[in-house]
Amino acid sequence: MNLLMGHYGVLLLLYSVLATKGIENVVQELNDTSEPLIHGTYGYGSQGLINLMLTGRAVGHVWDNDEDVGGLKLRGINQQSDIGFITTMEQMRYCTVGSFYRIQRTQFG
Repeated sequence: MNLLMGHYGVLLLLYSVLATKGIENVVQELNDTSEPLIHGTYGYGSQGLINLMLTGRAVGHVWDNDEDVGGLKLRGINQQSDIGFITTMEQMRYCTVGSFYRIQRTQFG
């Protein structure tokens, strides 16, 4: 049986992604290293973890490229993604998803 299809498959996939990227590289890409990759109470993944899984970069934002906010460089998605991403957080005006995520490379349908 394929281990990824087993009881701990998602965890094994996460370990594989982190080991492949390298913990030091993940930490360097995160803007806020005090934020855990997985929420301790609710168990959901941070935006940095979601971005790592979808794009290979552990950046904490969904806009295109990097943005300077009050002298602080906040990292976003730096190239067109193979997989699109939308969020209900945008509907509530908490964030804006950039075109690199909104319009994925491969169109379906």
